[in-house]
Amino acid sequence: DVVSLYNRIDWEVYVMNTLKQRRSKAKHVIALMDEIAYLDSIIEPQDCGHLITARSVLYDNATKLVEEIDNGKEV
Repeated sequence: DVVSLYNRIDWEVYVMNTLKQRRSKAKHVIALMDEIAYLDSIIEPQDCGHLITARSVLYDNATKLVEEIDNGKEV
């Protein structure tokens, strides 16, 4: 019947969009982790407070995105 076909198509579109969003968030997390690794490689024991702050912000953002992925939240 047409209604069940429409509902199935609607569901499949929803699932595809959800998976697309999760992949996008996962790619964003990977990019953030790459930036964190780079900052870790250039941070010196002295005079790098701004870099340490930047690393902390990136880490917090990555953590939040991972939680969103795990909980299935949408942005």
